[in-house]
Amino acid sequence: MIRKLSLDSVTIVLMVALLTVTALAAGPLHFLDNYLNEVPHPLTRLGTAWYFLKFVPNEVGSRFIAIPLLGIVTLIFAYRHRSWRPIIVSSVGVLGMSGLIWGFKFLFARNQPREYDPAFFSDYGGLAFPSGHAGNVVLFYGLVLFLVTRYEPVRQHVVRRVVHLIIAMAIVQTAVSVYLQFHWFTDLVAGLIAGGLWLRIAIRTDQLIPEGRTRHWWPWREGDFVDRYIRPVLSGPPSNGALPPVVEGAPRPWTVLGSEAEPGRMPQDRAGENATSPPRGGHFVEASRPGQT
Repeated sequence: MIRKLSLDSVTIVLMVALLTVTALAAGPLHFLDNYLNEVPHPLTRLGTAWYFLKFVPNEVGSRFIAIPLLGIVTLIFAYRHRSWRPIIVSSVGVLGMSGLIWGFKFLFARNQPREYDPAFFSDYGGLAFPSGHAGNVVLFYGLVLFLVTRYEPVRQHVVRRVVHLIIAMAIVQTAVSVYLQFHWFTDLVAGLIAGGLWLRIAIRTDQLIPEGRTRHWWPWREGDFVDRYIRPVLSGPPSNGALPPVVEGAPRPWTVLGSEAEPGRMPQDRAGENATSPPRGGHFVEASRPGQT
């Protein structure tokens, strides 16, 4: 059975941190948001520099980049291990954070930084709080790292370097987004916390599923669907007189000595006869199971 879902201390701390940042962003930290938003932005006047900042460091958190990467890694490990576990874990993180981010955006309706008003519940219907790009950097790349270390042996120093790289990507993306006036600073902090929260929940989901549980749900397990239904069809009738392997639940292959017949089917001239009597012109031999003679 799947173990009972419970919140650990890290999850609780992240939830409290997200609520705290949300409360501070609603008013007490407006001075910080305004200060960082009004810093001179000389590079924004240069077209080449602006496009570079927007489409290189800022887009590392784009769903158009992060979702395909996570999807490929998830499907590779799911198929290789014949398990739904990677798909379940990734889906919990992605769907959970997407629901949280968009729920907060529509609920708080915060102005964009170019409006120079960080208030919540804007009449303009802004969707600034929290930042989805910031959350994507933590969640998607964190899930990729988790799945790789979950199913493949990875040296610890490599894991540490990748963690440092993800942290650096989050910092750079946050700085660029503030500089280009795409988000308020507190939007990005809340997004980072939301990404970390759902990354932790996804990891906890993996820990709560017993080992091997989802292998029973996999429809194309080796030795089950393929061996039972696909392989007998692809193998066709034996050409050298050898009997194909017998799989539990599959039609029993048999051959007719003295006449031709397809594996698993009786010859047409035996229609209406007793299946236990040999066919005219020969006799049939049922394939023996391993260990039987």
